Amino acid sequence: MVVLSASIVMPAQSSVRTIDDHVRRVERIAKAPSKLIFADTSDYQSGDPNWRKFGSTRSLERFRESSEIYTMFFCWKIGSKIVGVKAAYFTPSGDWARYTDHYFRLNGSLAKVDSELRTFYGDYIIKQSIYFSESGRRIRRTVKYFDLRTKKPKQMTDEMKAETNGYLGFDKYKKTKELPFAKFAGIR
Repeated sequence: MVVLSASIVMPAQSSVRTIDDHVRRVERIAKAPSKLIFADTSDYQSGDPNWRKFGSTRSLERFRESSEIYTMFFCWKIGSKIVGVKAAYFTPSGDWARYTDHYFRLNGSLAKVDSELRTFYGDYIIKQSIYFSESGRRIRRTVKYFDLRTKKPKQMTDEMKAETNGYLGFDKYKKTKELPFAKFAGIR
């Protein structure tokens, strides 16, 4: 019985290590400015997104001087394949912001997603990391809480648990073709 459970655990650990290696490669690429930037330029209350491609961070910032954007995606490629997507989501009230980093394999499947939610209700940060097998099955998940001001780990309270129940869920795109701007960008 012990041998069986060890053999089940080992592939997941090995996969996590492999994914972490891939993430480090993508992070090195992501230090360069993104050449693919997509933003939903529709009104926050609108149910229909209006995707627009920006040629640079500078052109995005120029656009934001006259119109606010609440959803932005910065993408990096290896060859012709998107492997890294950093997304930022905001609200008009400014009471929370969420940042998600998706790391895709060259075949377009999601390897890992990191999410960071910063909320001013309770002044804390929720950081999550989720690893996925190539078939899309979740193989590991971590959730950590931090104080928004000090950035030090914070013990979860019953009040935080009640407040954060809705915050733990977030969009995870298991394939690059599921990204919300994929059709607009011609991603298959």
